[in-house]
Amino acid sequence: MSTDGRPQQLARTAHFLELYRAYLVADVDMTRSSVESMENQWYVPVGHSAAQVIYSACVGSWLSEVRTVLDMPCGHGRILRHLTKLFPDAAIHACDIDEAGLQFCASQFGAHPILSKEIPEEVAFPVQYDCIWVGSLFTHLSKTMSERWLAHLARQLSPTGILITTWHGRWSAANGAEIQYIEPDKWRAILAEYESTGYGYASYLRGHQHQQYIEGDYGISLSTPVALMEMALAVPDVRVFSFTERGWAGHQDVLVLGKPQIMA
Repeated sequence: MSTDGRPQQLARTAHFLELYRAYLVADVDMTRSSVESMENQWYVPVGHSAAQVIYSACVGSWLSEVRTVLDMPCGHGRILRHLTKLFPDAAIHACDIDEAGLQFCASQFGAHPILSKEIPEEVAFPVQYDCIWVGSLFTHLSKTMSERWLAHLARQLSPTGILITTWHGRWSAANGAEIQYIEPDKWRAILAEYESTGYGYASYLRGHQHQQYIEGDYGISLSTPVALMEMALAVPDVRVFSFTERGWAGHQDVLVLGKPQIMA
């Protein structure tokens, strides 16, 4: 049995609380890209919520400090601008398939840009990460692609690193018709597969705006907590730290995986 780890846990908690308190009073750079496509009334609150989610995930992990951070997909910095204030001394890396977004994150926020690819295993990351934030990527992927990205990103973690991911869950299933994530006929197909297997997916119609970046399959997904746990347990060399329904901005579910692995 391990020795009493309460002093170490107390020190870790105090460290991340200090970082979060500093973030809450920091002047976050709200400069928008001229081609930002996600601008709406939730733009700022969603960023604040992501910072709270990440802070909570750090406290619940084995991390003692965060030196390297990856934001994927970074877009045009909706969340990354908050990460630079939450972890002011960390190396912040931005990854996306949108080159304009990468260039903006690099020039405006000083992030190290990494061009993503549609094939997960073809994306090379230069370092291991203490914290990987994946906000609203898996909400657009098939189950097979989600499994591949989970495994690939988990391989990029430092010895105590965490992988924070968001998903469309039961709340999205109940409210998706009103939100209109996708065309009605495709939404019905997603729901049918979701109710049958626990994971539903349909691709966007050809001509959707994402196709200026992505040639392959991309759409909307739904997943049950059970389906997510099954996927998480299949990822090698990590443990499940937490799962929270509607944890991000009262909308998307949050699954946190990380190291050390469960048998360590």
